Amino acid sequence: MAFGPVVQQRARGGGLTAIGVLALVQLASELGVLAYDIAQKGPGYLLTALGISYADYVDAPVGFFAYDTGYCVALAALAIGAFVGGRWVRPAAVALTSVTGFAALGQILNQVVYSASRRTFAEPVSHLWLNMTLLLTVGIAIAVAAIVGATRPAAPAAPAPVAFHPYVPAQRQAHPPIPPTTPPGPPSAPPAPPNA
Repeated sequence: MAFGPVVQQRARGGGLTAIGVLALVQLASELGVLAYDIAQKGPGYLLTALGISYADYVDAPVGFFAYDTGYCVALAALAIGAFVGGRWVRPAAVALTSVTGFAALGQILNQVVYSASRRTFAEPVSHLWLNMTLLLTVGIAIAVAAIVGATRPAAPAAPAPVAFHPYVPAQRQAHPPIPPTTPPGPPSAPPAPPNA
């Protein structure tokens, strides 16, 4: 017989594994954009990626900047938290991916609407691949929202009404008190002494 603390296993349900995998896919996509930018401008681009200097700039529809560095750190934390089973992962995943997905959708629409950027949307193949990362970001945001919405835990059931005992004065009574079986009246006469 052991008297140690009881260790409870955390439930792994709720789509946390899927959220973790999607976070890793998005992280790989972001690091792919960083690799493209470094291949174009060299290791000096890391200063731009960290937001220290914007001297090295890649002329492309998608770039890796200081926001993307923070986003990669958040994605890594989100993936680790999802695989560990953190309770904070579901709301954090929706908030993080929806904000970035909205920005990516705005960037896609901006490129498609204007004729100058429409010509370069897929003109060099590298631009097409970079724009596909935007579409992937939007798709992951929609997938995360769908996973969290579909695997949302059910609301706890309302507790069943409790019938309170009528003779417990501290609780509210669910029904009127039970009347006594004999009506109150004058007290009866004491018994007669025995005849001796």
